[in-house]
Amino acid sequence: MPLDIKKVKRYIDENLTPTLTLKEIASEAKIDPADLARGFRNAYGVPVKKYIDLQLMDKLASRLQEGFAPGYIVGRELGFRSDHVFYRWVKRVYSRPYKEVESWIRKESVPKEGPFLSCNVVRRSWTEDPETKNPLKKSTKKLYQESAPKNGTCR
Repeated sequence: MPLDIKKVKRYIDENLTPTLTLKEIASEAKIDPADLARGFRNAYGVPVKKYIDLQLMDKLASRLQEGFAPGYIVGRELGFRSDHVFYRWVKRVYSRPYKEVESWIRKESVPKEGPFLSCNVVRRSWTEDPETKNPLKKSTKKLYQESAPKNGTCR
């Protein structure tokens, strides 16, 4: 059975939670998890887990731009089972504690379009903290640099 990657992406977007697993997605698509992982990575250039993390990062940025909310409330809205798990996830994907990420996102006003619809401005602000000049994780930095258009215009 051929892999309908757009259907898989749509399923992920509609059921986006931090607990969404490759096995669950593969059973919905009726395909082997290894084949799904390979097909998704070939089609979108990122593994399924990284795509889920990027989408959750976009939701987090959107929520923080709407106004103040404590981390445990934002984590619950995003679907994390506890505030501890949410804070650990933020630390893993941003390499920064939640309070730093919160103030940084609000100060930068990162557009709500997300990493796959970004332009050069987003690429610069997401790959380097403007105050400390510390880069984010290398894998995240590489993703954002590759996903942003080279000509400086938004897609």
